[in-house]
Amino acid sequence: MTLSVQRAASFASVGHRFIVKSHEVQVLRAQLVIERNLVEDCQRTIRRLKRERAKTLETQHQLEILHEENQKLSKMVDFYSKDMQKQLKALDRPGKSAQ
Repeated sequence: MTLSVQRAASFASVGHRFIVKSHEVQVLRAQLVIERNLVEDCQRTIRRLKRERAKTLETQHQLEILHEENQKLSKMVDFYSKDMQKQLKALDRPGKSAQ
């Protein structure tokens, strides 16, 4: 009988440990799901940031091109303005330019 009680106690102990371990596994699985969701959120954020960075770099490149074109146009306008001033002065003094 003592052996039966010991076996029963042993089975009860094994059963209790099994329940505890099962609960631990459930908790770990729940944590794993949370961690996977966090990883997926981070990956989505990284992809979004990469897309935004690519757009920013493209915009920056376009701004650099526009800045260069603006500088060229500014030089052209300055040249045209100076040339027009010379022509106006020449028109204002027709006798002096002919001499």
